[in-house]
Amino acid sequence: MRNQKGITLIALVITIIVLLILAGVSIAMLTGDNGLLNKSQQAVRDNALAGAKDIISTESQALMAEYLQTKYTSNSSWATTNSAENYVVTGLKAKFASEVSGCKVTYNTTAGNESITLTDPDDKRTVTATFDDQGAIVWGAITNK
Repeated sequence: MRNQKGITLIALVITIIVLLILAGVSIAMLTGDNGLLNKSQQAVRDNALAGAKDIISTESQALMAEYLQTKYTSNSSWATTNSAENYVVTGLKAKFASEVSGCKVTYNTTAGNESITLTDPDDKRTVTATFDDQGAIVWGAITNK
């Protein structure tokens, strides 16, 4: 009987235990807080916010160019009554009242300073923009809600 070849019961049990450990580690890497599924969903949300940021930034630059053209070609006192920041924000509010590319847009005024907050379609991540002294838009970092 000693000359028979085959797998012993102990070798089979050890193999099954190793496979269960590998399966457990794989499942944890997929579904944990830092798992691949959560990271891919976060990347989708960040991509939506980045697209909305690009659209708003492009429109704000166009509005700033329009403001400067009017300011320097107009003979009236128009530029003294309209600041660049107010002109840009008013134009953005007219074009993007509540949504950009699936992201929710919120306009805030605090102590005379305007800011814009974008919220992703899943309502989990946000990014806020403020305006510098010349009226140019300045984006903050994307944060969890």
